[in-house]
Amino acid sequence: MSEVAILRYRSALKLKAEQEKYWPAVANAFRALAREPEITEAAVRRFAPAVSPLLATLDDNQRQVAMSIAQRAGLSQYASMF
Repeated sequence: MSEVAILRYRSALKLKAEQEKYWPAVANAFRALAREPEITEAAVRRFAPAVSPLLATLDDNQRQVAMSIAQRAGLSQYASMF
């Protein structure tokens, strides 16, 4: 996952002002996952707490975008963990 991809994901989510404060932790989680030799359930569980606060604030449209992002990032099988 490149920095460009992370920026695209942020843009696609169209975060509201009150959601922006959660983005740095999410971006850092994406970066950390990208450094993992293999994305496993254990790796996703380690970084899920950083992503969960933002996910809890998403509206329905943003959730659909988030699911699309998860699919593109190869994480859709772990979506139920959030």
